[in-house]
Amino acid sequence: MASVEPTNSYVRYRVIFVCMLMAVLLYLDRFCISFAEVFIKDELGLSDEQIGILLGSFFVSYALCQVPSGWFSDRFGSRKMLTIYILMWSLFTAMTGLATGFISLLIFRLGFGLSQAGAYPTSANIVSKWMPLTERGFASSMVTVGGRIGGALAPVLTALLIIMYVPLTESSDLTTGDIMNPHGLATTFLERVEEKQEFETKIYAGLTSESKNYLYAEALAAKAEAAAEAATTARKVAEDTAAIAANASGEKKALAETEAKNAAAAAELAVAEAAAAADAAVEAKALVKSFTKAESSFLVNLNSILQEQQLYNPEDFEGLTLNKQAEQLLEVSPGELNVEQKSRLNRLLFEARYAADVRKVQGKGWRKMMMTYGLVGIVIAVIFWWVIRDYPRAHPSCSEQELELIEHGRLDADKDHSKQIGGIPFKALMK
Repeated sequence: MASVEPTNSYVRYRVIFVCMLMAVLLYLDRFCISFAEVFIKDELGLSDEQIGILLGSFFVSYALCQVPSGWFSDRFGSRKMLTIYILMWSLFTAMTGLATGFISLLIFRLGFGLSQAGAYPTSANIVSKWMPLTERGFASSMVTVGGRIGGALAPVLTALLIIMYVPLTESSDLTTGDIMNPHGLATTFLERVEEKQEFETKIYAGLTSESKNYLYAEALAAKAEAAAEAATTARKVAEDTAAIAANASGEKKALAETEAKNAAAAAELAVAEAAAAADAAVEAKALVKSFTKAESSFLVNLNSILQEQQLYNPEDFEGLTLNKQAEQLLEVSPGELNVEQKSRLNRLLFEARYAADVRKVQGKGWRKMMMTYGLVGIVIAVIFWWVIRDYPRAHPSCSEQELELIEHGRLDADKDHSKQIGGIPFKALMK
């Protein structure tokens, strides 16, 4: 009877592939929030400063926790700890989709950075234990490439998921609260109507008198607020100038008094203009009667126009960045667009014209997108736990031939990784 030749296994390549998969997920989850930033900012009403703090907070906890997380992996095992790290950051990614405001987002982002801190130190530990010296550089580069793949896929996958969760069959209608800055939108819209820009002119032609009154009332209210602010500033300047004149002496006093008189006159004029603007706003408001009802009527009116009309004119969108879905819909002949497609296209065009004033229709998909990434992370954590062992001799599928290859050239003490390191030597560190 012929002897059976020992078979060689390739478990180490599966181990490295799973580490590479972990790195892909790591960068997908890390960058996805950056590409959903505009939707998060709109829905939660965050400022640019708050967004900056959120994005930067990740690196704070990430940097602070890299050394401790590496020690945890040495102490309790790479398999156990990296599985925990993947589960933790996937949980924080999913929980980001449940955030209700800045504080909750900040907490989740700090937790996310904390959990990702141990990923690369632990994967480096795995590479050192599982790969022969001659293949270690290749294995390390594959894990690094995984991160770059994740970073490259993040914008594409994030956009696809957001679009998938807000399909064309879902309503593109503007609802109460979608116009985040009514004053600014009304002012800009009416200015563009006066300039006879085609996009606004077409919409204005389809508005009812009630909708037009609403826009004028909002614009006049904005003008009244701006005039009141200007009057306050002018009064402050007049007071400061008068104080300087009172303390001046000699030739400077006459000049300071002249400047004080001019500032006082400017303040009086600003106050008068503010009063006139306020009166005009009051009169306009009287025509509207109820801003809440007027806004609802305006939105119904505007939605009907966005559903029915062909509004795109290339000249109106020069220099503006259009949504990818809008670009795709513009490639379709206008006569072939159905109601849902036309409504979505016009809504996206309206958002492009009033980027700071209108909530994004696709913003509804960012929460589900974050939760999807979180669920994918849980699946990868399970795969990681199933494939990985802390050291080759602990893996049931690793052949003796592969073990010899992995351990070739290592010191005897370096072949046995079954022993865990002890606790932190606090006393020695304090000496």
